[in-house]
Amino acid sequence: MSHLCTCVDTSHVAVAPAELVGTHLDQGESEQGQSAMSQEVLNSHQPRITCLPNPGDYRLLNFIGPGFGGLSKVFVARHSPSKTLVVVKQTNVDVKNAEQLEELKYEVQVLRSLSHPNILPFYCSFVTQQEVWHVLPLMQFGSCADMLKSCYPDGMTEILVAAILWELLQGLEYLHKMGIIHRAVKGSHILVGSDGMVCLSGLRKSIMLPQKRDKPQIAHQFPSHAVAVLPWMAPEILQQDLQGYDFKSDIYSVGITAIQLGRGTVPYVGMPPTKVLLEKLRGDTPKLCDSLVMNDVDTSAPGASDSGVGSSVTSPGEGRNGGQPTPQGKFSVAFQQVVDLCLQRDPRLRPTASGLASHLFFKQVKRKAREVLAELMLAVPSLANRSEDKRIDQDIASSIASEGLSAMNLDEWSF
Repeated sequence: MSHLCTCVDTSHVAVAPAELVGTHLDQGESEQGQSAMSQEVLNSHQPRITCLPNPGDYRLLNFIGPGFGGLSKVFVARHSPSKTLVVVKQTNVDVKNAEQLEELKYEVQVLRSLSHPNILPFYCSFVTQQEVWHVLPLMQFGSCADMLKSCYPDGMTEILVAAILWELLQGLEYLHKMGIIHRAVKGSHILVGSDGMVCLSGLRKSIMLPQKRDKPQIAHQFPSHAVAVLPWMAPEILQQDLQGYDFKSDIYSVGITAIQLGRGTVPYVGMPPTKVLLEKLRGDTPKLCDSLVMNDVDTSAPGASDSGVGSSVTSPGEGRNGGQPTPQGKFSVAFQQVVDLCLQRDPRLRPTASGLASHLFFKQVKRKAREVLAELMLAVPSLANRSEDKRIDQDIASSIASEGLSAMNLDEWSF
């Protein structure tokens, strides 16, 4: 067992920041960024329930699927003291290498340091035996990728896309003011609750920039997960030059996500990674009314799901397969403008998150996005009721855990 797991005991213990969460983030920097947000916004997102580090408080109900690259098990659970449904993510620290453990620690620390209505809240984290349990709120409709697959195979309506993106931009604006680049904005990291709340997740791949007034906030680190999110990744990140990249790289990802939500397909899916890289670096960008998808690629061929160099770029669970024909939908000029603004090759020409949110496209949902979402999502089945056949009892959870996750034909639940 790694030396990073010395805090694991045979009994459950609360995970304190000093134990599991190292010292990746500077507290002073976090406070400086957070002070830029209004106290009203920060106070509007207090935890709805109080969760204690006691595994007996959580009765596992539905197995949602694997998380954390297939190394975690994610369940819908009932928090017995409050009778509230929550999500429990169980991660066995014995099967992780040092790099994965650092990611786990970083994720916990980032989530603990953030407080915003559009960032997935973090209830608690604790260690029981050889597992780390993360307890988070249940977003009843799951991710946007879930909804595309189950209810909107040809894409969502514009007003639904506008409402989701407007809420997403509020969360991104907060992250950027905190000095954080998300680096993995996509449909499976956008979660929607029954009350119309939209929360951004997937922060374990984020990076925090040093907040120094005399230096520009630029990152040069090439993300290790680049191939997995290649369709959404900004060209300046892939270019790996001295200019680096900044918060505008997330805006590029918003543009690709907008196409994903509007069309039901992800641009570039089906292309070899090297071709995607060349397309992006050359400045060729997808348009809302075309797909830049290789329709002649046989994505059903063996190895098509492999994300290695030389294979096709695929994104399970992110909507329809890009190799399938896509009906040419009619989109408003405003929607096309939003996509074009986000996908400009020069990041300096892209708007900020707040600047993009002021676009005419969002006028119809501004100030009432959650009400619009709650009304439009009435026909979407909730995550808690979507998998009745996967309902399990607490006493057989261990047998589910012992089965190989590779044998389960389930999309990854992304946190």
